Amino acid sequence: MFQSNFLEGDINARDGSQTMNVRTLPAHEDFEVLHPIFYYIYTNRVFFTDIPVAVASPCHNVPPCNPEDAYRLGDLYGLEHLKQKALGFLLHTTNVWNVIPRIFGEFALTYDAVGKVYEKMFYAHWNEIRKRNDLTDFFQNLLNGDDEKRKCEVTKRYVELTQGIEMSAASYESVTNERGLSSNSQKVELTAEFPILFRHTRCRR
Repeated sequence: MFQSNFLEGDINARDGSQTMNVRTLPAHEDFEVLHPIFYYIYTNRVFFTDIPVAVASPCHNVPPCNPEDAYRLGDLYGLEHLKQKALGFLLHTTNVWNVIPRIFGEFALTYDAVGKVYEKMFYAHWNEIRKRNDLTDFFQNLLNGDDEKRKCEVTKRYVELTQGIEMSAASYESVTNERGLSSNSQKVELTAEFPILFRHTRCRR
């Protein structure tokens, strides 16, 4: 780990003097986290990966970068373009198989913009998700844990998502009626039932 903060400076083109920006990168971050961020700052090149950085190999000499770390540090230090690149990668790699742990993960619950991206994917894949056991398995594992705060956060988030599904279903019905269309087997199923595992969870508001 780094022992001191990294302070970025600019060279004054007129007299060659160096001026220091306010931007610093934290000393407590591991090298494997900071290295790709430094590399991006100076080269504008980044290589995101969805496997652990410790086992990932560089791509054309660009060090592997965890997109969540990039987004977090980009948000903390005003690297907006890096944030958007990381968010785009997260969207591109979200699918029906990983959207559940992602949308209910600590990262998505912390950063609203990330949560919104996962929310779109959750709704887009809802008809597939509801037929799988991912939700039940996720909630069962969470229920078996001891983190009551996290249980409440996930419960509240799921309530928000199901309300969104119900609103989408109502909107669908409204459009169908306005256009004089009849319901058929092609209708998107947008109903959701709150997981029985969490019906008795008590959360403080």
